Amino acid sequence: MVVPSSVSRLIELRLAEFLTGPSAARQDIARVYGALPVYSDMGGDILLTPSGDVVFLDDEGVVTALPDAPPDWALVARIAAAEKYPELAAIVPTRPDSAPNCPACGGAGRQLELRLRCGSCLGLGWVHAI
Repeated sequence: MVVPSSVSRLIELRLAEFLTGPSAARQDIARVYGALPVYSDMGGDILLTPSGDVVFLDDEGVVTALPDAPPDWALVARIAAAEKYPELAAIVPTRPDSAPNCPACGGAGRQLELRLRCGSCLGLGWVHAI
C-alpha cells in the first residue's frame, strides 16, 4: 500500500503520541515495529506503519510483520485507521461511482444486528476488488 507522505507524517505523529502516552496494551509491539495500533478483535491486532506496512499480532502473541500484507488485512488497517483517526481518511479507497453497495450489509459497512464490521466489504459498504 502506498501512503502519501502527508499521511505518513500524520501516522508518525499519532504513533509518537501513542508511545509517549500512558502505558497501553500493544505499546511494546508498536515501539518495536514503529507501527500504530489501528484495529483489534478476537483474532488479534493490526498495526500500521507510516510507510503503509501492516503488522499483525495474533491472539497467541505471534507477530507477523508484512511489507506486502494480505490485501484484506491492508484494507482493514486502512479503514480502521481512518475510523479511529479521521485525518488519515486519504488512505481509504475512494468509492467509484459504479461500485455497487455491498450485498451482505446493504452499504452500511457493518452487520447492523451485531454492529460488527461487515466480513464481505470489510467496512467499506461497497464492493471493492481486492
